[in-house]
Amino acid sequence: MPGMILPDLVIHGTFSLSLFGLWGLSQVIVGFRLNADQQRILRVGAFALAGWLTLWLSLQPDAGLRLDPRGAVVGLATAYSGPLGGALTAAVCAATRWWYGGQGAAAGVIGVGADWLVSLAVVHWLWRPGAGRVVRLALLGVAVGAVEALSLLLTPETAAQSTAFATFGGSLFAIQALAVLLFGGMIELADERRALDGQLQGRLDRLDAVLRQTIDAFTKVTVHTDPYTAGHEARVADLCVALARRIGFDEDRLRGMELAAKTHDIGQMQVPSEILLRPRRLTPLEFAFVKKHPDVGWEILRSIDFPWPVATIVRQHHENFDGTGYPQGLKGEEILIEARILRVADMLEALCSHRPFRSALSLGDAVETLKSARGTALDPQIVDHCVDLVSQGVYRFPSAFSGPSAAPP
Repeated sequence: MPGMILPDLVIHGTFSLSLFGLWGLSQVIVGFRLNADQQRILRVGAFALAGWLTLWLSLQPDAGLRLDPRGAVVGLATAYSGPLGGALTAAVCAATRWWYGGQGAAAGVIGVGADWLVSLAVVHWLWRPGAGRVVRLALLGVAVGAVEALSLLLTPETAAQSTAFATFGGSLFAIQALAVLLFGGMIELADERRALDGQLQGRLDRLDAVLRQTIDAFTKVTVHTDPYTAGHEARVADLCVALARRIGFDEDRLRGMELAAKTHDIGQMQVPSEILLRPRRLTPLEFAFVKKHPDVGWEILRSIDFPWPVATIVRQHHENFDGTGYPQGLKGEEILIEARILRVADMLEALCSHRPFRSALSLGDAVETLKSARGTALDPQIVDHCVDLVSQGVYRFPSAFSGPSAAPP
């Protein structure tokens, strides 16, 4: 008899544990993408489902012997989803065992209840953060394993009690302890990974905030050399993000678009204020000096290891779609789409803002000017998107158009 039982135990016990393992693996994978509350809800439901599944598998008629890890499921549910999660899992296991009935049904229900009570005690008194992972899981595994093994003594007949305990007690104990160690370890690894991910994300968020503050500080430098640029970069950046989002940029690419827009005129720091503030159109020589600012901006930004081509976007933001722009004379698809977006947004904001030699245009007049540059200075598709945004009232600049701007044409 024992010689026949052992292969059956290995086959069915391993099968049951493997199914529970698939659930544990899903916890590890899915858990990375959920917050703590969502993870807790998932675990409660998953433990209850795992409890039902282990009982359902082991109690199928004429399926042979299947020793299931129900005690491990209840113990882990109590440890990792709280007393209520453990109680729900125990209730599901107990109800399933009672539903199938048969000899030992009452003993099974009592055993599941005892698993929950013992798990509560272990978690409350012995589950300490300072204890090692293996020690905590071993204590829980020994506790529920002992309960399941001893529950065999509750079978109705005295002879059956001793036979069941002697034959299956050790195997049932080992199944519970192994399940707790294996899948409890998987859950703890998932928790540690999620905690580390949270810490890393927090640090990345702080670095991102520092980067944005640094970029804002850069843009404020140009305000001191030319008060007409006050607010220009922020308004251009806002429109660039709206256009890029409409075109289909993802959130990561939108961040790069915003940073490039906020720094696009950083090269004007090298242009004397006397030129920028002249209340007349610039002479060819003066304009040649101003035309250097995209290259100057590129030189400033190219040494910063951005995850986006910020420096190149800044360098290309005065390139024209037909190749008549500066500083490289690029045209069409040779110009990054971010730079083409920036070209449109920069021109619209400049037209709608005061400049030293003229007053701001109305929004309608500025839109007509954009249309007239469609296909020459500006990418026609981006112009169409921009016209749709502002003409249909979908977009408005974040502040009034009364702020000055000194962006070159």
